[in-house]
Formats: sequence, C-alpha cells, structure tokens
Amino acid sequence: MKFTQKNLSKTVLLTLFTVACLASLSLRLYSQKTMDISGYLVDANGKPLQNGMVTIFYDPPLPTASFERITEVWKPFDDGLFGMQVPWRPGRKIMVLTEDRPDGFYPIEDENVLTNKKIFKGVVIYKFAKSRDLQKVRDYIKYGQAVLDIGNCSASFVEKILKHQIFLKVRSSDKKVVANTSFRPAYIKESESLIFNLPEGTWYLELIDTSAGQVIMPSTRIAIESKKAVKVPLKKGV
Repeated sequence: MKFTQKNLSKTVLLTLFTVACLASLSLRLYSQKTMDISGYLVDANGKPLQNGMVTIFYDPPLPTASFERITEVWKPFDDGLFGMQVPWRPGRKIMVLTEDRPDGFYPIEDENVLTNKKIFKGVVIYKFAKSRDLQKVRDYIKYGQAVLDIGNCSASFVEKILKHQIFLKVRSSDKKVVANTSFRPAYIKESESLIFNLPEGTWYLELIDTSAGQVIMPSTRIAIESKKAVKVPLKKGV
C-alpha cells in the first residue's frame, strides 16, 4: 500500500482519535474510583471529642493552585465515628483535617491551616485503596480563645467594627501572615468583647482601621492554650 499525503493525514487523525478515546476512557475509569474513609476522632484518653470536626481536601495540583474541598465539615457521631466516600484522583494527595472545634469565630482560613505544617493536624493519604480505616485519630487541632475587651472603647470604634472597617491580621510564630479579615464576626455585643478562636501556639495579632489606614494595635504576641481564654490588651482611647 502506498502512503500518499492524504492517506498519511487520515492515519494521523485516526491515531489521534484513538488516543483521545483511550484518554477519555481512562479518565472515566479513574473518576469512577472512590475511597471509603472512616475512623474515630478521640482525645488522648480514647474518648470521643465533643466538638470534633473532620473535613477532607485534595492537595493543589500545581504549586500556584489552591486546595480543593471534597467534603463539607463533618461532625462525627456521638461515639466519635466518622465515615465518608470520596472520589480518588490520580496524582493528588487527600488531606484529612481533624479539629476539636467549639462554636465561635475562626479568622484563619482552611487553606492557611493546610499549608502551614505547624498548624495542620490530621492524616495525609498518598495511595489509593478501596477503603481506608484510620482507626483512632488522636492528632487534631486544639483551639483556645483570644478576648479583647472593648467596653471602654468609643462608639465610633464599635461602629467601624460593625461596618467591617476594623481588620484583624494574624501572624504565626514564624511571622507568616495566616489571616487578614474583618473583625465583625468576632463582636459579641452582650459582653462588649471581640472573641475569636486560634489554634494552640504562639501568634502575633495586629488591629487595623482600614477606613483611616491606621494601625490601632501594633503586633502583639500571645500564647494560646487549648480551651483557655487569653485577654489581649487594647490601648486606651480607641
């Protein structure tokens, strides 16, 4: 058989079509793979966490990409049991984020928790298996509270909080910024306080008035302990 330019073009097109079909089939087969992930979220004594939370993410496909949430926050059953089925994606790691998370405001976003090795707690799954029993998971993020008393602050300051003009910047112990967010969700009218939750460890807090471009509270070091409240000083006259 003589290969003319026309025949060669047909051969190339047929080959490309076949490759595309195989790639599509392979993708469908991979997308059909799921993993059953289960375990028990417990404390150091093996008792279920009262405020335990589990969330599952994919790691970024590229260094410039973001973590991808697979599940919403899952609250384990009364005995600490959690279980969910997630699709498996080749080349991606599965990050099982575990927390002892009471109610309240959390200024640090999930992505900053996942990317910071000093904060992240949980399990990383590297290889596919039809089911993965994590058994008793005792490694989880523990939170404490930071409290700013604003009872003696001016009415204009409180008004700026309500208008989302007062921002909180949080840096980790290595001075990396892990939060820069409106302080409005932290405002508790009844106690005239700003209350928010941070993981155990050392943090640096800064308050900024975005309407005036002014730093209200310069970088202040605090140490957070699990299930304890730390009062943060706020200068008079604010």
